[in-house]
Amino acid sequence: MPARPIYSAIEWCVQRLAWVPAWLSGIATVFGGIAFVVSGTPGTAEYSGGWFWTGVGSTALGITLSGFVERARRRTTENLSSEGGSFQIALEQGFLPSLEDLAKMAGKPQTHRQRDYQRVLDRASQVLVISFTADVRVVVYRLTDAILGSQELAVENSHGRRGKPKPFIEGDGGRGDAVFDWIEGGASLFVDDLAVRKLPGWQGSGKGYKTFISAPILIDGKPKGMLTVDAPTPGDLDETDRSLVESLAALVGVAFALHTPKDRA
Repeated sequence: MPARPIYSAIEWCVQRLAWVPAWLSGIATVFGGIAFVVSGTPGTAEYSGGWFWTGVGSTALGITLSGFVERARRRTTENLSSEGGSFQIALEQGFLPSLEDLAKMAGKPQTHRQRDYQRVLDRASQVLVISFTADVRVVVYRLTDAILGSQELAVENSHGRRGKPKPFIEGDGGRGDAVFDWIEGGASLFVDDLAVRKLPGWQGSGKGYKTFISAPILIDGKPKGMLTVDAPTPGDLDETDRSLVESLAALVGVAFALHTPKDRA
């Protein structure tokens, strides 16, 4: 089906029934996650290929709906036709190939999933970079054990603007503790201007960025990482970008789950 009629239909819903497409997207994404869990591990007696492919299809539907909703919302409020092209590129070069990589990961032994796992992270980061005209930086953090028994959100992947991101360490009495407190809540965070909205302990130096969106990466409802996109100028990001970051964080969460042995998940 051509993209234009889909945009028009969802745009009509956004204008008159704004909750409908967002609700459907959320239901599809949640059901997809449940299906992945129910499908079990390939090679075991509990594994169900039917549930796995149901999870792939539902996740794809949820991500696609989310993207179309954001496209329709932007057209309604800003009338920027270029956003549709950006999302189509993101869908074709990021979401759909990542779902194929996830399917490949699930069909391989645990020790042979690294290459597909890395591709999913690369594509998720690249999707965000190409979705914005601003000079953004995208970072995937993953929860690991740090020194002296504490935990840290270590950099697992990054793309975009130069500048090496630093890890967040639990128990540091500052930015690390602030982030760990936040991810426990499981909700995303958008800060439009760090100069206006002060977040004690979070900002750090703020070097190179003045606005950001962060979303926790969850496995079975437990925080296992964080996906963040930041930009140098307030206004480079806005509230309508939040659901795209959340959708990609959910996709990366599936990659984390497939990459991590169950006794460590």
